[in-house]
Amino acid sequence: RRLPRIAIAALVMAAALIPAADLLSDWAAGALWQRIVGILALVIGGMAVYAGVVLGIGGAGLSDIKRLARRGRKAAPAQEAE
Repeated sequence: RRLPRIAIAALVMAAALIPAADLLSDWAAGALWQRIVGILALVIGGMAVYAGVVLGIGGAGLSDIKRLARRGRKAAPAQEAE
């Protein structure tokens, strides 16, 4: 039930990132700091679009995100020990 909604959110994110990457293509040829800022803009923008769409169409709820965040915090020390 959720998988199609998650797939739609991923497609919307891709549709938003392709033109954004074209807009930032000049930054890719710039200095290191410009490339870093460009990549950060794409990553943060993609996260924002995906999160907004997946929450908006019901692919995930805030409770799901909170549960995943708690699970991630508990797993982090175990991963460092390896």
